[in-house]
Amino acid sequence: MTDTFTHPRDAEPGHEWQTRDGRAVRVLAHDVKNNTHPIAALVSYSNGDEWPISFEECGRLLARDESNVDLIDAPKTRTVWVNCYSGGLLSGHGSKESAEGSRASDCEACVKLTYKVGEGL
Repeated sequence: MTDTFTHPRDAEPGHEWQTRDGRAVRVLAHDVKNNTHPIAALVSYSNGDEWPISFEECGRLLARDESNVDLIDAPKTRTVWVNCYSGGLLSGHGSKESAEGSRASDCEACVKLTYKVGEGL
């Protein structure tokens, strides 16, 4: 899956970003008065600290080179409930209640599955 970057001015409320190497990012502003790096964000580090970093209009730390710190859209996650039957038959549902309501008597398990959209493709 190709990394994408949605500019903060074009993003829907609640949109999330991360660095290319998976660190959480909080975008603070996209209109900083700076000719080269108008996007201001806080990048999370493994010790829990956040550090301010400014990014170019395209979301890159440096436009000419790809970096692990570049901004990309965080992958969307989905959660489904799957009824599992003998022989490998599966039945997916958007909620536990839906899975329970349509479960047949030979259901062996009802499993909560959370995945990232595009994972494994």
